[in-house]
Amino acid sequence: MLKAATREIGAPRVGDGLQRLEERIAAGQQPDLNPGKDGVLRTAKRFGKARFAQVISKHVAAATSVPDYVRDALTWLISDAPNV
Repeated sequence: MLKAATREIGAPRVGDGLQRLEERIAAGQQPDLNPGKDGVLRTAKRFGKARFAQVISKHVAAATSVPDYVRDALTWLISDAPNV
């Protein structure tokens, strides 16, 4: 998801770095994830967090996992929807 979003927004080198991390993980390695994290955060700041979030939302189907707190928030929102 982040790889596709960084490439779409105009940060292909960050996307390429995420691709390399993904390949190392698939090969059974445990690479340092901080460079990827830092690249994503720099990209969000560079292009604007709101704009970056909008681009990411277009690629959410590619997410391989969702943090529990996000899942819990979405579950809460959905369960409360009929009361709105």
